[in-house]
Amino acid sequence: MALPTGFRPRTETERLRMARAMQCNSTQVPVSDADGWESLHVRVAGKIPVWEGGDSPTLGSERADAVLSRFGFPTLDDAALVSRRTEGPLVSIVICTYNRFGLLTEAISTALAQTWPCEVIVVDDGSTDSTADVLSRIDGIQVITLAENQGKPAALKAGVAAARGEYLLIFDDDDLLFPGSVQVLAMALGEDPELVGVFGDSLRFRDGDVFEVRPASRVDRHTMRSAVLAQVPGLTGAFLCRTQAWHDIGGVDPELTRGEDMDLFLRFTRHGPVESIPVATFVNRVHGGLRGHSSARWSKKDEARHQRITLGYIAPVFRKRWQELAMTCDRDEGHAWALGLLQRGLRDEATIELDRWPGPFNERESWIRQRCGLPSRRSMSEGAVVVVDEGDPGALEACLAKVPRELQLYVALETAREPIGDLQLHWPGLYALQVDLGSLLAEAAGPWHLRLASSPDWAPPPLEDLSWLAPLAPIDAVLCAAAAQGWTLPSRGRLGLHEPLDPRTRAALSVRRLLDRGEPGRALAISSHLLESMSSWPGAWVLAAECFEQLGATQEAAQCRQRLRAS
Repeated sequence: MALPTGFRPRTETERLRMARAMQCNSTQVPVSDADGWESLHVRVAGKIPVWEGGDSPTLGSERADAVLSRFGFPTLDDAALVSRRTEGPLVSIVICTYNRFGLLTEAISTALAQTWPCEVIVVDDGSTDSTADVLSRIDGIQVITLAENQGKPAALKAGVAAARGEYLLIFDDDDLLFPGSVQVLAMALGEDPELVGVFGDSLRFRDGDVFEVRPASRVDRHTMRSAVLAQVPGLTGAFLCRTQAWHDIGGVDPELTRGEDMDLFLRFTRHGPVESIPVATFVNRVHGGLRGHSSARWSKKDEARHQRITLGYIAPVFRKRWQELAMTCDRDEGHAWALGLLQRGLRDEATIELDRWPGPFNERESWIRQRCGLPSRRSMSEGAVVVVDEGDPGALEACLAKVPRELQLYVALETAREPIGDLQLHWPGLYALQVDLGSLLAEAAGPWHLRLASSPDWAPPPLEDLSWLAPLAPIDAVLCAAAAQGWTLPSRGRLGLHEPLDPRTRAALSVRRLLDRGEPGRALAISSHLLESMSSWPGAWVLAAECFEQLGATQEAAQCRQRLRAS
């Protein structure tokens, strides 16, 4: 990814607070982060990040500055507003409009305010209101006028045909961009030549007030291909793609006046890698304005009709894509197709897809089959995997993507995840908020594989006895077990919300590091305090025994081992 999986946002509250700060009228916005997430959002909004308290930042400022510099923005000690860039791959922003002049002007103004080199192409799809007059008074845009309303696919085709940019962003006439939106997306896309597109997060607002932050899907490029079959990974206005890739996939399907985003992203992920960055770049305006072709307009306020009409467009095209593409997919992706078919009301087709795959079935496969009303013979579980999620959505998805599907899944959440349902579309299991691991795994059959979301690549040997999990918070319990077992300690991409660690956890980690460095005397002094505070935890006695063994005190080591066996 263009940003490490340990990068924020962490919670919905944190996201909303930052979103409102981005929209505030103040030029200067206080920041207190040590990883650059707040500072980057302030710069994307075209404002100046100021360290809380008024003092110059010290601790963590180097990391924040590195993130800002990576995306071409001024660092924390630079009090200048973000200036317009003159170099970089040209981005074509294509805006299609029909009878919406009241919102169009503001949308165009945010496109023209981009700090990255852009051209703005507006396609007037046969408007009959004052749209033509409004467009004639705006400088710096290219206007394409269609003689009569032909629908969004035709308007997009005309706009993209005129695009000269290496990159392409499709932008609706009722939405908004932040000044640095294109810059942060273009820098991320340019950083990895394999990527065909990159998503930012989206804000949703009504009557000028942000009411929701919609993160783009955090799954990695390999999982995204299956993920898009079950859910749209992000909003179109937050997606920057390579223009050639758009042409390669054939652009928008002419049959889709609604729901074209789902189909576009499905085909993009089959053309090349698509990823997301945890940065809000797009503002989606929620309103009751009319939608659709001039021959059949409707309001989104009528939710039932809106859903019925949208499904009427996307279901036939999704069926067509399944018939074209699914026969060459593997078992895992085949079940993703079945789930996508089921979600679009195509139960018969979902059943046909599931019948291609014989049993026995793992947990995810059984879950999908049950939703389709099919019996499933479960495969024998080879144990359980417990993932401790310290609160970062991106890191959790990256970790879950590496979990073997044949294991029972348990996820210990440190903070509430939004939305849990979307996660379970891909990784069904038991998700529990702020619970100790012993309670979570009470009904689970071992062996138990421990994982940390903040270290997705860490895969220690399985645990054979749950008593090795200290009676502490999940992150502390896992790290204490790692110290006692002598596992290679995880290199955590982010420290998580549960910080600082419990003093007993810090003690266990210190003992392990000192033992690894051959300093048993110092390790024993710390180990003694650990025994006093957690004498019922076997790991404390194991660490003490290792200290004595390195010191050559075999009798004391044997006593510790004896105490361990007795417990």
